Amino acid sequence: MPKINHLNSLDTGRIYCEKLETVVVPDEGFMMDHCNSCLMFAGNFQGEGIECFYDDPDVKPGEIAIVPDDPYTFMKKRHKAKANAARGKIIIKAGK
Repeated sequence: MPKINHLNSLDTGRIYCEKLETVVVPDEGFMMDHCNSCLMFAGNFQGEGIECFYDDPDVKPGEIAIVPDDPYTFMKKRHKAKANAARGKIIIKAGK
Protein backbone atom coordinates (compact mmCIF):
# COMPACT_ATOMS: atom_id res chain seq x y z
CA MET A 1 0.00 0.00 0.00
CA PRO A 2 1.46 3.39 -0.96
CA LYS A 3 2.04 6.01 1.69
CA ILE A 4 -0.45 8.89 1.77
CA ASN A 5 0.49 12.50 2.57
CA HIS A 6 -1.60 13.70 5.52
CA LEU A 7 -1.84 17.45 6.12
CA ASN A 8 -2.47 18.19 9.79
CA SER A 9 -3.67 21.74 10.40
CA LEU A 10 -2.58 23.55 13.56
CA ASP A 11 -5.83 25.55 13.74
CA THR A 12 -6.87 23.87 17.00
CA GLY A 13 -3.36 23.67 18.41
CA ARG A 14 -3.58 19.87 18.40
CA ILE A 15 -3.01 17.18 15.78
CA TYR A 16 -3.43 13.43 15.51
CA CYS A 17 -0.08 11.63 15.71
CA GLU A 18 -0.13 8.33 13.80
CA LYS A 19 3.08 7.16 15.46
CA LEU A 20 1.68 7.56 18.99
CA GLU A 21 -1.92 6.90 17.88
CA THR A 22 -3.23 9.82 19.92
CA VAL A 23 -3.91 13.56 19.77
CA VAL A 24 -0.92 15.72 20.72
CA VAL A 25 0.13 19.35 21.08
CA PRO A 26 2.94 19.70 18.53
CA ASP A 27 5.01 22.26 20.39
CA GLU A 28 8.76 22.63 19.97
CA GLY A 29 9.51 19.98 22.60
CA PHE A 30 7.19 17.46 20.97
CA MET A 31 8.70 18.17 17.57
CA MET A 32 12.22 17.60 18.93
CA ASP A 33 11.31 14.45 20.86
CA HIS A 34 9.01 12.80 18.33
CA CYS A 35 8.67 14.37 14.87
CA ASN A 36 12.34 14.85 14.09
CA SER A 37 13.06 11.14 14.56
CA CYS A 38 9.79 9.84 13.08
CA LEU A 39 9.92 8.03 9.74
CA MET A 40 6.40 9.32 8.96
CA PHE A 41 7.30 12.99 9.45
CA ALA A 42 7.38 14.84 6.13
CA GLY A 43 7.95 18.40 7.34
CA ASN A 44 5.98 21.52 8.07
CA PHE A 45 2.83 22.26 6.11
CA GLN A 46 3.86 25.76 4.94
CA GLY A 47 3.90 26.94 8.56
CA GLU A 48 0.23 26.02 8.95
CA GLY A 49 0.63 22.47 10.23
CA ILE A 50 2.53 19.23 9.95
CA GLU A 51 2.80 16.75 7.07
CA CYS A 52 3.05 13.02 7.69
CA PHE A 53 3.28 10.06 5.28
CA TYR A 54 1.68 6.77 6.29
CA ASP A 55 -0.59 3.99 5.06
CA ASP A 56 -4.27 4.91 5.00
CA PRO A 57 -6.73 2.53 3.33
CA ASP A 58 -9.44 5.21 3.47
CA VAL A 59 -7.61 7.37 0.91
CA LYS A 60 -6.99 6.48 -2.72
CA PRO A 61 -3.34 6.19 -3.78
CA GLY A 62 -2.01 9.50 -5.08
CA GLU A 63 -4.53 11.59 -3.13
CA ILE A 64 -3.61 13.88 -0.26
CA ALA A 65 -5.49 13.50 3.02
CA ILE A 66 -6.40 16.73 4.72
CA VAL A 67 -6.99 15.87 8.34
CA PRO A 68 -10.20 17.46 9.69
CA ASP A 69 -10.01 20.34 12.15
CA ASP A 70 -11.13 17.98 14.93
CA PRO A 71 -8.18 15.65 15.52
CA TYR A 72 -10.20 13.57 18.01
CA THR A 73 -12.74 12.62 15.34
CA PHE A 74 -9.90 11.68 12.99
CA MET A 75 -8.25 9.62 15.75
CA LYS A 76 -11.46 7.61 16.27
CA LYS A 77 -11.71 7.02 12.51
CA ARG A 78 -8.08 5.79 12.36
CA HIS A 79 -8.56 3.49 15.35
CA LYS A 80 -11.71 2.02 13.79
CA ALA A 81 -9.97 1.50 10.42
CA LYS A 82 -7.03 -0.24 12.09
CA ALA A 83 -9.33 -2.50 14.12
CA ASN A 84 -11.29 -3.42 10.99
CA ALA A 85 -8.09 -4.10 9.05
CA ALA A 86 -6.83 -6.33 11.86
CA ARG A 87 -10.05 -8.33 11.67
CA GLY A 88 -9.87 -8.47 7.88
CA LYS A 89 -13.04 -6.45 7.38
CA ILE A 90 -13.74 -3.98 4.60
CA ILE A 91 -12.63 -0.50 5.53
CA ILE A 92 -15.20 2.29 5.35
CA LYS A 93 -14.46 5.03 2.83
CA ALA A 94 -13.21 8.43 3.93
CA GLY A 95 -15.95 10.87 4.82
CA LYS A 96 -18.49 8.21 5.76
